[in-house]
Amino acid sequence: MRSRLIESDWDVTTQDGKKLDPRTSMRLRLRFGFNYQYSKTLSFGGRIRTGSANEQQSPHITLGANESANIPIGLDRAFIKYSNKGFTAWTGKHSFPFYTYDDLFVTQDISPEGIYASYEYKVSSALKIKPAASFFVINSNGKSFQRDRTIKAFQLYANYKPGANELNISTGLFVIDSVGNTPDGTSSYPVNYHESFSNFKYIYGQWRIPVSVAANVILNLYDLDNQGITEKNLQDQKLGYSATLEIGKLKQAKDLQLAVTYAHIEKYALLDYFAQDDWMRWGFSGGAGGTRSSNFKGFEFRASYAFGPNCNLVARTYLIEGISPNKTGATIETNNRFRLDFNIGF
Repeated sequence: MRSRLIESDWDVTTQDGKKLDPRTSMRLRLRFGFNYQYSKTLSFGGRIRTGSANEQQSPHITLGANESANIPIGLDRAFIKYSNKGFTAWTGKHSFPFYTYDDLFVTQDISPEGIYASYEYKVSSALKIKPAASFFVINSNGKSFQRDRTIKAFQLYANYKPGANELNISTGLFVIDSVGNTPDGTSSYPVNYHESFSNFKYIYGQWRIPVSVAANVILNLYDLDNQGITEKNLQDQKLGYSATLEIGKLKQAKDLQLAVTYAHIEKYALLDYFAQDDWMRWGFSGGAGGTRSSNFKGFEFRASYAFGPNCNLVARTYLIEGISPNKTGATIETNNRFRLDFNIGF
């Protein structure tokens, strides 16, 4: 369960140059699921969550938004999984299975639907490598797979843990063809994303207080010049990167963690309505749900305190601005945000 005790936005400038009034709200998220081990190799599970079906980026509910009406509940996991001697495969609806240390590329609130397989190979007691591949359907038209909107992905992941230190590193290709530029059937043109995504996280654990550094690099390899993109000034905006420094941990009671992240995510570096919705309040026009989580740069400052295992308080401040105008003559957008979350899990 996550309770967003406060979420406050200020200094928000729209692409039309309008200054929005500051906004403060309280939000709630609840998830409840199960996993059942049917045999040594076969298991299945499911999970329900709060949130609108049209809000794939977020299960949060704003308190008081609909006059205390019932909270919408949806099914975000339903899967069958096979595991045996390092090999894992599942089909159904499950969590995003590829390694990423944060939500800037794809939010962990996304529950893709399709098939996934991986094999974990122990090279030594300290080194493990895992190739993984998937075929996910994100928009089915009831005909052949060739006409569906899909994600075809491959990733190679390695974990190296010699003693107290640890290195996680991965690289992969994520192919998403002809998806709408906006979600929920409101798109005006399709976009192709052939995304090279690499990331790493190194944890130095030999000190009493661990320190970690991490980075993402995202590049859309597809040539967008012949696409139907109306914002021609954004066709070459295909690069994303970020860097994070963390000090401390968040595992036991009284643990404290401090972190800072800088992110630079260009417009077509990634599918913006599958990425995080934490950094800004930029929405879509035409009645589409979700957040435009690209074409921005800025900082996240985070401070967290643990009351116990899986129970913590997290304060975040985001200071961001747009990279390029969203259309000719538009104003560069801005957004500042403060969030205070209380999280508890079991």
